[in-house]
Amino acid sequence: MILSLKLALRFIKARQGATLSSFMSLASTVGIAIGVLALITGLSAMNGFEYELQNRILSVIPQVQVKAQAKSFDNASLEAQKLMASSEQIEAVAPVVELSAIIHNHQDFHAVGLLGIDESENQVINIEKFLTISLQDLNQNFNDLRPIVLGKALAENFGLKIGDKIQIMNLDLEDSHSSGNDLSRAIQGISSYEFTLVGTLSIGGQLDNNFAITSLNTARAIGNLKSENTLHVKTTDFLRCLPIVYQSSNVLTQRATLTSWMASQGKLYNDIQMIRSVMYLAMIMVMMVACFNIIGTLYMLVSERRDEIAILLTLGFKRQDIMKTFTLVGLIKGAIGTLIGAILGILLSLNLTTLTTFLEQLLNTKFLNENIYFISFIPSRLGIFDVMLVICTALMMSILAALFPAFKASRTDPAQILNG
Repeated sequence: MILSLKLALRFIKARQGATLSSFMSLASTVGIAIGVLALITGLSAMNGFEYELQNRILSVIPQVQVKAQAKSFDNASLEAQKLMASSEQIEAVAPVVELSAIIHNHQDFHAVGLLGIDESENQVINIEKFLTISLQDLNQNFNDLRPIVLGKALAENFGLKIGDKIQIMNLDLEDSHSSGNDLSRAIQGISSYEFTLVGTLSIGGQLDNNFAITSLNTARAIGNLKSENTLHVKTTDFLRCLPIVYQSSNVLTQRATLTSWMASQGKLYNDIQMIRSVMYLAMIMVMMVACFNIIGTLYMLVSERRDEIAILLTLGFKRQDIMKTFTLVGLIKGAIGTLIGAILGILLSLNLTTLTTFLEQLLNTKFLNENIYFISFIPSRLGIFDVMLVICTALMMSILAALFPAFKASRTDPAQILNG
C-alpha cells in the first residue's frame, strides 16, 4: 500500500506539466470543491430555517390546541389534570382563553386572536422570551386595568406607546355570528373594551400582527366565560403531537376539537424538508459531474503511463497493486477537492447570516421580506453530521469514479506494450 501511494503521488506530480491533463485534473478538483461547498452551505441554511421555525414559531404556537365545542369548559383546570395524567408523552397542559377580536382606535381596525394566558403557559410554549413583560407581571400587577400586549410592529402601526389606551371588540359573542349586512350591524352593537398597552411582542414576520395577549382573568371577563375555553398541550414529540393527544382525549368529559401546529405551519415545515431533499439530489449530481472528470483524467493518465505500467508488471508488481495505485490517484484528487470545499463551506456557513446582511445593505434590498416570511434574515446552523455525511459521500464517489480506469490499467498486457 505504501508503494502504491508513492507511485500515485509520483504520477500526480509528474503530469503537472501537461496542459490538457492539468486542466482536466483542476476541473475535477474544483468541481468537487464547489459541490461540497454548496451542499454544506445549503444544508446549514436549511438547518437554520428549521431551527428558527422551532425556536420562534413553535415557541409561541402550542403543539396541540384542545378547544371546547361549547362556549367554554366547565372546569378547564380539571380537564387539564386529566389530560396530563393520561399519558407520559404529554409534558404539560395549560388552560387558556382564545377569542377573536378587533383592535381599533375608531379610525384603524385590525383583526387579531386575543389570547388570555397566565404563568402556566410557560410550561407549554416559550413565549416569554419574546415579551417585554413577564406573564406573572401581566396577571398580577394590573388588576386595576385591562392589560394588553401587542406585536411591536402592530403597536407602531397604531402609533401606540407603553401606557397608551386602545379599544378591543370581542367577536366571539353570540350576537356577532351573522353574515353580510347583519354582520356589520352586529359589530356596531358589540361592546368595545378599553385596554392599556403594557408590553410588546417581537417575534418577526406575520406572527407579530396575528394575535394579542392579555391576562387570563381579563380574557375570561370580556368573553363572559365561567372557565377557559382552550387547553394548550406540549408533548414529547412535536411531529407526533396530534396522535398522542388524540389517544388521550377520551379522558375529557366534554366534546372538544383538536388542532396541531401542523395545521398552520406544517406546510412551511414540509417545504423546508422538501428543499433539503432536492438540495441533496442537486448537489450530488454536481459532484457526479465532477467525478466524471476524474474518470476522464485517469483514462488519460493510464494512456500516458502504459509503458511504466508494463515495466512494473514485468518487474513483478501485482495487478491488484496497479489497481490500488490508480484508485489512490482518484481518491487523492477527490480528497483535495473535498477538503477545500469543506473548509470553505464551513467558513461560509458560520458567516452566512453576516455575509447576506452585508450584501443586503450593499445592494439596498431584502432577500427575505419579514411581512411574508417568519424571519427577515438568512439563518445558518452548521451540523457536524451534515459535514461528515457530505465529506464521506464525496470521497466515496471519488473512489467509485476511479475504480473502472484503475481496473483498466490493471488489465494492461506487458508483452503487447513492450513489443509494440
